[in-house]
Amino acid sequence: MKQNRKLLMTAVGMFLVLAVFVTARAQNGVEVQASSVAVVDLQSLFNELKEKRELNAVMEERKVKFDTERQVKRGKIEELQFDLDELKPGTQSHELKQEEISKKLIEFQVWQSFETQKFSLDNRLQDAKIYNKALEGIQQVAAGNGFTLVLFKGQRLNLGATSQGQQATANIGIVAWATETSDITGQVVQRLNNDFNAGR
Repeated sequence: MKQNRKLLMTAVGMFLVLAVFVTARAQNGVEVQASSVAVVDLQSLFNELKEKRELNAVMEERKVKFDTERQVKRGKIEELQFDLDELKPGTQSHELKQEEISKKLIEFQVWQSFETQKFSLDNRLQDAKIYNKALEGIQQVAAGNGFTLVLFKGQRLNLGATSQGQQATANIGIVAWATETSDITGQVVQRLNNDFNAGR
């Protein structure tokens, strides 16, 4: 909670310093060029992108296939365990079956770990690729609409309880105010989806 409050105070301090700096420049006769600001809801952007939806479908299919294959491998190990139970302990056949089970268990664990890590890595790489495309789309839409600055919508930060016992929250972001009409998320989604469809 202390860390959150420190973050808030730092952000507020930077905003005040910037405000004083701009005011001073204006009072000294220095021309201050206003920026046309737009905001993008990154979560909504990702949720509406066709490429992201198709990626999610592909990854879900991979996950189902992985779960099925994992169950099959586990089933085979269980069958070997059943075979072991039918053998007399201390015999050579019993020892050989134990070695076979141990080998299969090690192979299963290595395979499962590798596939899990590969799945996670592939998912992150694809998300990064889509994110970079989103940044390019944001830049193109903003430039085409005369915006000079685009910001991601801030997230609500929980600052903990006040002295009165109420929960204190703050919307942390670089800008303090923005109208909904400056939200270009929908236009970016449309542009990227059109580019995706054109590239099929």
